Amino acid sequence: MSSPYENLAFKRKVDDALTAVERTLSIEKRPLIAGDVEHTYGAKYELVNCVSNVAIIAYMNSLEKLGLSVDVLKTIDCTTPTTLCFDASTTCKFLEKKVVDVPMDSSYESSVETKSTGILGNTETKRTSKVVQHIEEWHYKVETSWCVSIYSAADIAQRRVLKLRVGSTTLVTQSKDMPLPEHKDHGPVELSLTWLMQQIDKDPQLTSNFRVNVEEITTKTPRRNAATQSAIDFANLLNKWCENVNAFVSNLELEIFRRHNPAIPIEPKAKISLGGSESSNLAKKIFNPVLPLMEPEVKEEDVQNADDTEIEHKSVLKLQSSSSEGFVLSPKDITKLLNEHVNSMTAALANIKKTFPPDTENNVLAVSEATVLMITVHITHLCNNFVESMAYVENLMEEKLIDAIGKRITPDDLDSFVKFHNARLLSPMPQPFSHAIRYPEHTPVGLVSIESSDEDHKCIHTHTRVVSNATLNMPLNAATMLELTGKQYLHGWLNHRFEKQHKDYRLVSRARQFSAYILVVGTMTGSNSIEPKDAIIVQNKDEVMIPLLLNELPTAKEFKDAIKSLSPEQQMFARAFRSMQLKSSVFGCVVIQIKPQLEALLGLPQNALDKEMKLTQDLMELFTEYQVPSDLLSYNGRSEGVALEDKLDNVRKNVKAVTDVIDGEKKKQMDLAKARTEMAIEQRIQNLAEYDDELMLKASMAMAAPPPMSTSA
Repeated sequence: MSSPYENLAFKRKVDDALTAVERTLSIEKRPLIAGDVEHTYGAKYELVNCVSNVAIIAYMNSLEKLGLSVDVLKTIDCTTPTTLCFDASTTCKFLEKKVVDVPMDSSYESSVETKSTGILGNTETKRTSKVVQHIEEWHYKVETSWCVSIYSAADIAQRRVLKLRVGSTTLVTQSKDMPLPEHKDHGPVELSLTWLMQQIDKDPQLTSNFRVNVEEITTKTPRRNAATQSAIDFANLLNKWCENVNAFVSNLELEIFRRHNPAIPIEPKAKISLGGSESSNLAKKIFNPVLPLMEPEVKEEDVQNADDTEIEHKSVLKLQSSSSEGFVLSPKDITKLLNEHVNSMTAALANIKKTFPPDTENNVLAVSEATVLMITVHITHLCNNFVESMAYVENLMEEKLIDAIGKRITPDDLDSFVKFHNARLLSPMPQPFSHAIRYPEHTPVGLVSIESSDEDHKCIHTHTRVVSNATLNMPLNAATMLELTGKQYLHGWLNHRFEKQHKDYRLVSRARQFSAYILVVGTMTGSNSIEPKDAIIVQNKDEVMIPLLLNELPTAKEFKDAIKSLSPEQQMFARAFRSMQLKSSVFGCVVIQIKPQLEALLGLPQNALDKEMKLTQDLMELFTEYQVPSDLLSYNGRSEGVALEDKLDNVRKNVKAVTDVIDGEKKKQMDLAKARTEMAIEQRIQNLAEYDDELMLKASMAMAAPPPMSTSA
């Protein structure tokens, strides 16, 4: 979709062209750009059909000037591929070597005195001499040949030449090196005309029959459909072909005239350049009929009073009449615009014949080259207008939608829209993926949720189902299988993507103060098994954020279409690999509360550690930091009639005993480290003292030594 700046520039271009349109049509006609006319959605399809047919006819009007005439069109078989080809070549041949006398600016005078016995006496004669430089010139004959041809299928030998010219000129240099290769081929530059030929109906006369099929399932909008996309693709290919042909004609000046260096400079007869030549300026003056124009709804009395006289069409193709909703221009008005297109092109060709030398002269750059340059430049203008018109129609719908809603839709707006309608249409409605971690009849100890990574941190909404009386098996290693019981939730999330924009999501786990639990993430390998990938203890106001990598897998149909062209072995491998992907594509998350497991491990009754914060923290430290075996900390007794406080006191004593041992070991290690540090300090002090003593000894010896004796002769 075009940017607002490009859209504004295109509107200005259309506004400038409306002056020529109003001059061409009758006085009562006041066509406007489509955005300024109130119209229906179906009128946009009619507008796309009209602009596309006008572009096709304008293409053919321009290609006719390159030799693709009506007679040639009638002989083309539209059931076979058709190709338009441009071939060119240049040759350079040595002619002769000349020596040219070039007068210099300097001169000198000489005087000659003649004695005479006559009456007048002696006479004096003056002579002026000029300096002449002898320069060697090498003359070459440069010949260029190019042709535009057309052929069907791959039968290049039976191609039909549409336009051909061979030109030559003399290239003079002051060097004996060849200025150009002896022979050089340029091209071929080919363009497939198959799509263009398929849009032409030859029965009973040549007409343009482009139309968007609104019934196709792939048709989304007047711009986003297979027919319009094919037209845009052809316009881009035609534009590229014209640019390549244009480059050859423009480079004639670079390759020939810039190497032309005679001893006495002579201006060439004609020069062509892509940016500022007369032919390029004339191309800009040719009327461009490819415009997204509409007219206000016509009244019935205006229709009755309309002039029904037939207008002679001057184009190669005729516009096919079709029923429309009355907003697009009538076939009669479109015919007038196309006739103006032909007339302005004819006038431009007439000006070229006045400006450039004829083809009969022995010249490389003549009327034919200027015509090719002007037509190719004009076709690029047609292609650009068509592509911009299609983008304008799509942008027009976007602007209307924004005006109706009041804002530009963003991915967040789409999420809000889907959540709103899901809440109204679905029962039960999707719920936020945010679960409190709690033991029955207890305060939550934490929270697990899946949120977006942006600044809003919104939770995703999932369809949730509670799986009751289910057991989940989780292998810890090859010899240990953990059996998990409790509530299980099955979540289904439908992610909505806005165009190509992707949002990042993350799994967030938060724990409260003096609370702890284990978070395990992995993939579901079955209905009652999970393969753990990573685990972490979340405790004491920890906040863990795990980014989720959402890799999109192709659908079953996309996968089937993708493996059609593979070998049987490759298909088997692809199916096996896809089976592995699907098996590991279900994300699993397990939350294991630590405090109930500690109570069962230590032989304490349920809820025994609820209010034992210090004891719980000490136990967590012993298990996680020091890997203390549970037998050293668990309740020692076996009687079931013991009071809860007695069991807790027994566990506290066990914890204190282990803690004392650990503190004793810490004290020993601290004393040992302290002793080593003190020894290192004493050794350092001793070394410094010995070093100071050595320096003082050297200083005293230097002071005690006698001064050196001086001797004299």
